[in-house]
Amino acid sequence: MVFIITTGYFIYRLYDAAETELDLEEVFPVPEFMGYPFYNSHRVNTPIEFTGSGGFGSQTVADGYFDLFNQLTAVGAPEFNPLVFNAIPAAVLFLAGYVIAGRAGSSLSAESSAAAGASVAVGYLPLFVLGTFVFSVDDPEFVAGPELGLGLLFFGTLFTVGFGGLGGYVRANR
Repeated sequence: MVFIITTGYFIYRLYDAAETELDLEEVFPVPEFMGYPFYNSHRVNTPIEFTGSGGFGSQTVADGYFDLFNQLTAVGAPEFNPLVFNAIPAAVLFLAGYVIAGRAGSSLSAESSAAAGASVAVGYLPLFVLGTFVFSVDDPEFVAGPELGLGLLFFGTLFTVGFGGLGGYVRANR
């Protein structure tokens, strides 16, 4: 499952690098920010809130999927192709479900193959949740990170079970 998450993230980074010559440190000054596009591709909010040490008070600059992309585009990041961006984790999970269902055996029914493909969630979801802590920042200047909540669990589960199960189902009906 670590391989699946890493592969999806790596493919996204390759796509991003091919689209631009922009220095990623300019767009993501904090290393933890590198994980935010991955979570946004699963529709998980990644709010960035300045805590107001400069006397301005608390201000949320990015609160949600589209706000983060608007902020990144404002500082010079390339515009993301939403279709490709959202298709990367779906395609990786589909392929993982397809492979797992194939390894489970060719004598499985379509429903059993779909369940085998959906089992990708057993390893993917805990790592997805763990990543919310790894990619969180609690700095005196700002607080940022993927939200650990209903969106994370719903979309983390929806993507993994849905696309993994679909891959398993397709494997059974090939």
